[in-house]
Amino acid sequence: MKYRFTVPLGEPRSKSYMESYHVCYSRKLARRISTLGKLKFDNLMCLEMDATVVWYCERPLAESFYVNGKTMEVRPSVYVLYADGTEAFQLVTSCSDESGVVDAFTLWGVSKNVNIEFRGYKEIYKGPFWIRNTAYLFGKARRIRSIDCGADDAFLRYLAIKGTMTIGQLLDAGRLSEPNGTDYIADLYYRGLVCLSNLTDKQISNKTEVYCSGSKKT
Repeated sequence: MKYRFTVPLGEPRSKSYMESYHVCYSRKLARRISTLGKLKFDNLMCLEMDATVVWYCERPLAESFYVNGKTMEVRPSVYVLYADGTEAFQLVTSCSDESGVVDAFTLWGVSKNVNIEFRGYKEIYKGPFWIRNTAYLFGKARRIRSIDCGADDAFLRYLAIKGTMTIGQLLDAGRLSEPNGTDYIADLYYRGLVCLSNLTDKQISNKTEVYCSGSKKT
């Protein structure tokens, strides 16, 4: 499938001495992703682990447009394509003094008739453990090299019959193996096949509950 944006604009490390530079491999995009600043990187991790996101591209474009005779430039942080076919351009911002950037982005969205989304601390850091757990699952899911559909079906049928189970219970029942059982759970979560409880408020452990996506948590 061809996507509208696949190659991000360059962003030299020397752009700002105040921000850290992050580079890692994206399983969803099958390439390295990079960005300046932890907030933007954490947003990319959230998109990577969001099963409703089919595709994304950091720094998709830079575009100038005119409003009342004045030239304005916008640089969306990320382009996002959702599973329902909806497209959006995100602006990741952390500073209240960036009102001019926010206003320009809003005007650009209206003029281009495109969906825009603002992502700040409130949207990215949903709870005290959200990013820590997302990073943990992000790293684990990247370890999976192949998918066994038969094993997936058997596991999900078992979980559907049993209902909600903890990671520890699944290990005790022999449905997960040490030491790679959590890798498999992270992979299922990455693909949107299972949900995990309390990711915003508690650190992932053997007490974390696992249940099939679409099923009501008991």
